Amino acid sequence: MVSYEEYMQIRILHKQGKSLRAIACELGCSVNTVRKYLADDAAPAFK
Repeated sequence: MVSYEEYMQIRILHKQGKSLRAIACELGCSVNTVRKYLADDAAPAFK
């Protein structure tokens, strides 16, 4: 699970037009993680 700051960074970079692979490389996570958090509209919440 990524932190709220990383979640917002994914959103910001995506709005800037960066590709999924570029976002994943910059943040040090997988492309599937980036895809998952872009598909979900809600911010990550701890249980």
